[in-house]
Amino acid sequence: MRDKQTCVDCKVTPGECVVAQHKLVVADFRFLVQAHGNKQARVARTKWWKLEGEASKVFKEKIIEEGPWNNEGDANNMWEKMATYIRKVAFEVLGVTQGSGCDSKDTWWWNEDVQKAIKEKKCYKRLYHDRCANNIEKYKVKGRDGD
Repeated sequence: MRDKQTCVDCKVTPGECVVAQHKLVVADFRFLVQAHGNKQARVARTKWWKLEGEASKVFKEKIIEEGPWNNEGDANNMWEKMATYIRKVAFEVLGVTQGSGCDSKDTWWWNEDVQKAIKEKKCYKRLYHDRCANNIEKYKVKGRDGD
C-alpha cells in the first residue's frame, strides 16, 4: 500500500515498442527521504581526571590568585561567578574532550589477548586520520596476513 502512494503518475507510451511484447512505461515517483541524525548529542566534557600532579598545582594557583572570591552580594550570583570561573580555568588547564556520539561498548569482560588483537586491527583508523608511510605499510601488512 505504501508503494502505491509513492507513484504520482504512470503512463504506458503506446507507439514506442522496444520489443514486441514490451511497452515503454514512464512513471513519476515521489519519495520521502528522512535524514537520520546522531541519536546521541556530542557533548564536550572537561577532563577532570587529569587533575593530578603538575596540572593540580597550576589549577590551584590560578583559582586562588585570580578567582572572584572577594565579591559581595547575592549568594546565587557569587556561586555562578565562582562556578563559571572554575570551569573556565579547568578548560584552560585540563582541556576538553571532543565529545562522543557512540554508545559505550561493553568491553570490560575482554581479556588481554582480545584487547591486543583489537588494537592491532585498528590500523585502518590510524591510516584514515594520518596517511603517513608508516601507517600505510602497517595497513598493507595486516591486509596480507588476512586479519
